[in-house]
Amino acid sequence: MGRPAVAPTGRSVALRSGARRILQSAACAACVLAGGGLAGSAWAGSVEATPDNAVAAAAALHIGALSERLFDAAAAAQWPAARAALFALHEQARQLNGSFDDRFLASGGSMDELYEAHNGLTGDLADADVAAHAMESRSLGQAANRITLIAGELAQPFAEASGAPVGLKVDAAMFQARRMRDALVRADQAGYETADQRFRRLWLVLRDSSGLDAAKAQALDRALALAALSRNPEAVRDLQQAAQDAVASLGPSPP
Repeated sequence: MGRPAVAPTGRSVALRSGARRILQSAACAACVLAGGGLAGSAWAGSVEATPDNAVAAAAALHIGALSERLFDAAAAAQWPAARAALFALHEQARQLNGSFDDRFLASGGSMDELYEAHNGLTGDLADADVAAHAMESRSLGQAANRITLIAGELAQPFAEASGAPVGLKVDAAMFQARRMRDALVRADQAGYETADQRFRRLWLVLRDSSGLDAAKAQALDRALALAALSRNPEAVRDLQQAAQDAVASLGPSPP
């Protein structure tokens, strides 16, 4: 996953909307993977959603919500709010313990991904501490952005579980779209391919969701094809917007 130096400007509306939905989901861990399943979908993970996975998924998703809160505070130079968000992030990171690691691996995540995520999170939190102390908005926003992407990586195996709710799959897809764009900025072709494949798997399931507007789904299909052909950050930004428009037609995520 690495620790890309991503500028905190031009944040995606899709990711912000997803993160706010994440914060609501993480407030009730037992609900994250309960209900809203997609039986009979064209693709589904081989791992079943479980109550234990619900707790683990909520821990990862809450990291993403708090990092978005930190980013917003840094962008606005609201230092008391930034320090409070950073303190909460440190506390939440402690929830990614041995039990979380077991669930992550059991859900299909790899040991290499887990090791890299833990190391990246530790380093990025340290960077955020330094930036917050120095009141450097840009550096703090960059660290917050990297933490958001790590949260998406940690949530991915749970989102691909059979029976995971639409809301969790949507959030994970938005994280992967953001990672696609960042990988292009950094000329990381392998990272782009991985994120693209994960996005496509999730979209294949979401496309079959009842209530999805057909025209918006077709627009997302076109944006996905264009992004694959052009492979430039602007095309992926358009993909993020198309995804946001498409999933908005689904209405609120199930509780």
